[in-house]
Amino acid sequence: MIKQCDYCYKKFKIASAFEKHECKEMKRDKYSKTLAGTRAYNYFVSWVKAKHSSSYDLDYFLDSNYFNSFVRFEEYVSSRNVASISTFLQFLCFKQLTPNTWCSDLVYTAYVEFLDVQKPLDSAILSLQTLNRLGTTFNCNITEVLYKLYPNEYIHLLQTRHLSPWLLLNTKGFQAFLMSGNLNKEQVKIINNLIPLGEWTEKMKNNPEQLTKIKGYIEKLKL
Repeated sequence: MIKQCDYCYKKFKIASAFEKHECKEMKRDKYSKTLAGTRAYNYFVSWVKAKHSSSYDLDYFLDSNYFNSFVRFEEYVSSRNVASISTFLQFLCFKQLTPNTWCSDLVYTAYVEFLDVQKPLDSAILSLQTLNRLGTTFNCNITEVLYKLYPNEYIHLLQTRHLSPWLLLNTKGFQAFLMSGNLNKEQVKIINNLIPLGEWTEKMKNNPEQLTKIKGYIEKLKL
């Protein structure tokens, strides 16, 4: 009895060959039913809508030339623990970058610079959300989180901008961390590179209204 693949319509005379068959279309369909596949499809929908196109149903995604690009993008943002993926997508769409260029450290560096310059208040709010999440993880009050983080944890959270200099530089907790003597020379160098003090003094000087609001959050939460 001849069997036929429902995806690519290839016919098989041998049952074992049919059972082993896994074409590109079948693999994509299986992937789309996973959590990662759902996330990749949702990123695709956001991108297509940003282009003001109406072609974003699942079949269109599965047939798209950018399917593999969105698979890689989902893996990239998950592995890097990207800060505010929705804002990252907005940035990518605003810059009109094609999806096959998104998984780049240069692109992510540009995104971090965008957050630092264009989104001070949003960056601070994202940082507060991070502290709240970490407070749950550490089973402590949000005011204690900055005193519990290890140097490498601070470095990672700064690199990904889950914690922003806009918030950290104005908190007693981060100042205490810098003065604690728990950082080795390499860690001090990395943090100084991540937060060049002269540049950040200038940024804050040029954004007095945003800085006042951020300090208001800090004071209210006693950070």
